[in-house]
Amino acid sequence: MKKILLAGEFSEVYRSVGEALSGEYQVQFCPAEAENIHGMVRLSNPDLIVVCMPGFEPLNPNIFTILNKKWSNIPVLLITTKENFEAVKSHCDDARYDVKYIPIKKTEIIEACHGLIEPELVKKQEEEPKVWFGERPDKTKKKVLVVDDAAIVLRNVKSMLDDKYEVLLAKSGAKALEIIADHMPNVVLLDYSMPEMDGKETFRKIREMVGNAIPVLFLTGAKDKHTIVEVLAEKPAGYILKPPDKDEIRKRIEQLIG
Repeated sequence: MKKILLAGEFSEVYRSVGEALSGEYQVQFCPAEAENIHGMVRLSNPDLIVVCMPGFEPLNPNIFTILNKKWSNIPVLLITTKENFEAVKSHCDDARYDVKYIPIKKTEIIEACHGLIEPELVKKQEEEPKVWFGERPDKTKKKVLVVDDAAIVLRNVKSMLDDKYEVLLAKSGAKALEIIADHMPNVVLLDYSMPEMDGKETFRKIREMVGNAIPVLFLTGAKDKHTIVEVLAEKPAGYILKPPDKDEIRKRIEQLIG
């Protein structure tokens, strides 16, 4: 099994990247500090170094000094924001570097790793003709993630939308974060009142993961002014009162993602 050294600051993005890679590779974890990376590369001799810095801390140029002087034979994948990459891109003009910007799907991370570790194999696969059995998958539908702890709400909203959208369902905030990391929906309908991780906490974690890349509409059964003000204070894309009306919910989604 090929080996990857994953360097970064711990975050939901870093955790998700580690989970994605662990299914395909032997992964070693370490902080994104030059000395730590140098020591771990020397010990584990990885086939690829992945540096995951999702934007909370700037990329340290000292990391690239070590990578370019000591380990110039190992390919490097950067997973970061465009703003963070701008500050260090002059250190990464070698062909062994690849960069992927957040938000990113897990499948894209795996494909990037394959391309850096085994470029000849990937090239061969791309050149092979693709044969489809049965119907070709529909890639045109946009994805809507519905998050609610009530199964009946999930079923009802799905029935309102699944003729036009690919509807993903989650019964908890934790499950919603997993689905977002795997599938990157185009919009999220998020119940504001849920046990354990409520809508407010889930919303903030979504923002930590993907910034404003995914619009979020809160679902709430509360109609009092205090609750509505509390919901809007989080600055979502909007809110929809429960039980949701089919025409309204479709109109709001259409306004956000077309």
